[in-house]
Amino acid sequence: KSILRKLKHKKEWIDGVIISGGEPTIYGDKLKSLILELKNMGFKVKLFTNGTNPVILKELIELSLIDAVSIDIKHALGKYHKVINSKNLEIEQKVFDSIQIAKGCGIEVYFRTTIIKGIHTKEDIKAIKEIIFPHYLHLQNVHDKGVLEEYKFQIQPFTINEFENLRRL
Repeated sequence: KSILRKLKHKKEWIDGVIISGGEPTIYGDKLKSLILELKNMGFKVKLFTNGTNPVILKELIELSLIDAVSIDIKHALGKYHKVINSKNLEIEQKVFDSIQIAKGCGIEVYFRTTIIKGIHTKEDIKAIKEIIFPHYLHLQNVHDKGVLEEYKFQIQPFTINEFENLRRL
């Protein structure tokens, strides 16, 4: 309610709101209610999601509650476990379903992947690009700011040159 009051007060300066997380789709009906209030206030709404809840994503699109969606694709299908520390194949299927929903939805769609040296390869990036085609894949190089020292060895960014070469794909 506090955020909605601030947004209403600043309405003349703000065109839209991005809802991100954690993962906002886990809130289901509460998320829909929030977005409905934002839409009733005249805001455009963009949703940042990891794609693990295609049912909610489809519902938000069908109800015209979101104007844009950005899906964070963690890895190529079959390799999600390298990033999310789970071998639950259902997660990959849900992400794939969300990608298919987004590709055919008629709203602005963005796909992004944060790449990690030693975990993502050129072939992985090509595989992700094939799944999202004809859309563009936005790559982000991982950074280790805020990561505890004992875990930094797991988070290796690509060098600037390596990243640029991958980005050119």
